[in-house]
Amino acid sequence: MDALADALLERQPPPYPLTILLPDHQDHERHYLAARLRGRRITVTTLNRLVKRIKTACGVSR
Repeated sequence: MDALADALLERQPPPYPLTILLPDHQDHERHYLAARLRGRRITVTTLNRLVKRIKTACGVSR
């Protein structure tokens, strides 16, 4: 995660929101990476969390 964060921090923040999608088994790294990238218009989430947000937005109950 440090290499990814360092690479993203070396560049200018994107002019648009960016979502970094982690595999579910790396959920424990999500908060760390999000904290390193705070203030750069970058969201860090996992696959299951993203699917849940999409289903909620679409009104799907399951």
